[in-house]
Amino acid sequence: MRGPREGNSGPFQCASCVPPMGAQRVQAIGPLSDPDEAKLVALAQLENIAGWALELTCNGAPDEAMKPTVGVLVGLLWSGAESASAEGAACALRSLANRGTFGDAIREAGGVRALLKLIRARDEIDSKATEAAAGTLLHLAIQQNAIKEELHASGGIRVLVGMLEAGSDCQAADYASSLLEVLTLCGTPESAAEVRASVGDLDEAASSAVEEDFPHLHRMLSRERSPATRRLCTRRGTFCPRCHGRDAGMASAVAETNLVTSH
Repeated sequence: MRGPREGNSGPFQCASCVPPMGAQRVQAIGPLSDPDEAKLVALAQLENIAGWALELTCNGAPDEAMKPTVGVLVGLLWSGAESASAEGAACALRSLANRGTFGDAIREAGGVRALLKLIRARDEIDSKATEAAAGTLLHLAIQQNAIKEELHASGGIRVLVGMLEAGSDCQAADYASSLLEVLTLCGTPESAAEVRASVGDLDEAASSAVEEDFPHLHRMLSRERSPATRRLCTRRGTFCPRCHGRDAGMASAVAETNLVTSH
């Protein structure tokens, strides 16, 4: 992945140098909700923009400077499952999502649907692009109830359950397991029911593998959420082990989770 370009005027010094150029080039391609082949070819030529955005994000560029890149990055997710552009965009979006301030922008740009499409399109679950896409969705779902609801509405639960087959040694599958935990604990009752139903539909071998590879998820699915847990999730909009730890029915399971967020 290439970093900031050096030309006659020297390297880009701040994020404000990148978004206008990227946004203009993507806008010239046209609507990205269902890009045709010509649009995908044009998007594939924007690989370096994802690289610039990722480097700027990791180097602490301010939120205000990075917000114009969100639409560009979501657009790049449509450039093909195997393209470096899509992989770079997913990595950059994961870094932005980790900040906790980009949930609305990513969701409003169609990011949930695009990230799920990227995961569905990959032949290998254990890939950098799939890992980044699942990691982005996990950060977003932790932060916002609206993201959890869109994941459910977009058929994301079945996608996530399918990822579990890669096993706990696969980081993307581990993210998927954590996402399913968030949807079970903090999603709507319908989301929790679909997680249980989807895992329950696995054949005997796959079900045994989930129990062995993701024991925390397996134990969680065998429990019922208490009303207190749901109220805490709804009020905060986040997955907080300290809050859930007050719910005696979930305390032992939550104590082991790695999804620790601060208030």
